[in-house]
Amino acid sequence: MKAGASKGNGVRKLSQLLGVEQEEVMYIATTETTTMIEWAGYGVAVANAIPEVREITKKTRRGATIQELVLKK
Repeated sequence: MKAGASKGNGVRKLSQLLGVEQEEVMYIATTETTTMIEWAGYGVAVANAIPEVREITKKTRRGATIQELVLKK
């Protein structure tokens, strides 16, 4: 893997290329490090996410579909 390559860097770069503001990015996580969740404008934890992830997210997905979360954002 290329040095500096990560999901987080990919999401950042893609959002820049698409002209999507950081505040508009939704990041859904389970066990990933908290860096991307903190960076994204809207962090979401799935119901079975590790406690560290659930603590810093704005919303926990409990039975809601991703579409419902996006529409309710």
